[in-house]
Amino acid sequence: MTYGITGTALKWLHSYLSDRKQRILINGSYSSDFDLPQGVPQGSCLGPLLFTLYQVSSSMLLNPISLMFTHTLMTRSSTSHLNQMVLLLRWMLLTLQLQACIRDIRTWMVQDKLQLNDAKTEFRGTRAQLNKVTINDLQVGEVKVSAVHSVRNLGAWFDTNMNMTTLINSICQSIHYHLHNIRCIRKYLSYDNRMSIVQAIIMSRLDYCNGLLYGTPAVHLGKLQRLQNAAARLVRTISRYDHITPSLINLHWLPVTHRIEFKIAMLVHKCIYGVAPQYLLDLIKIKESSRYQLRSHRGILLMDNTYRTKKTLGDRAFENVAPKVWNRLPLEIRQCQSLTTFKVLLKAHLFKLAFY
Repeated sequence: MTYGITGTALKWLHSYLSDRKQRILINGSYSSDFDLPQGVPQGSCLGPLLFTLYQVSSSMLLNPISLMFTHTLMTRSSTSHLNQMVLLLRWMLLTLQLQACIRDIRTWMVQDKLQLNDAKTEFRGTRAQLNKVTINDLQVGEVKVSAVHSVRNLGAWFDTNMNMTTLINSICQSIHYHLHNIRCIRKYLSYDNRMSIVQAIIMSRLDYCNGLLYGTPAVHLGKLQRLQNAAARLVRTISRYDHITPSLINLHWLPVTHRIEFKIAMLVHKCIYGVAPQYLLDLIKIKESSRYQLRSHRGILLMDNTYRTKKTLGDRAFENVAPKVWNRLPLEIRQCQSLTTFKVLLKAHLFKLAFY
């Protein structure tokens, strides 16, 4: 009822989530059924949505502490003349508030049949943020949690410098391992089989969360490009000394940097036509059309929010990157409303930029 679901729809969800049973299949034999009192069927389409609704209330525990933390940072940066003892007391209070918030989260999780793993809890901030505070560790249950260099979220790694080197190194390590295994059985695979395996195992890892890598120094992206080249050589069975460009063209693979732009442009198109998540829709603003019918104002353009001061982490945020990528696309691509047609035209455009 909290989310406006009532009547028959609510009863349907209740029926879907209650009185379920589960069994295990091993070597063609099923175990006996056992009750599943709570949880969502694994692999179900409704699973991610229901879990999101399930944990929405936890955000209410985090909002007050995040606002207080932001206010404390602003206060310190603008009142450096305050007595050191006063600042120390503030940071002690902040630490106590964070730990109290963690206790509230633990209570919420227990009530909702979840468990907080103290030993696996981590916290991290950028180097600039950590230099502003004096919090060395947090008490989580019976464990003291110290700040770590990098943390993992949904398979992506974030380090203190936010230069994404940890993520890139993780991708490289995984791809190296799988490339070695595929090479061992390459002679037993046809061209189509090699292509399918590399697309499923290698290219999917190159593309996962690659929008986070926009603006990353070329020296880091070069590691991923060399792995893509190695994958192309594996599929095409060519020597490491042969030029890679003809193989990439034959495979119709965009280079890594253009694959990143492709991902971002696709997200922007979904935002413009309202099929992207709301949190992304809120990050872009469409530029108002000029009363003068200038060529530059034909088609949809986005307001550019890029900072004009020194480069910061904010320059790589989606709300600042999206206008850069979108506004430099040709008019005929920006005017395309069909997502399928837009995808084809976008890839053809980026392919031409990369190789011709």
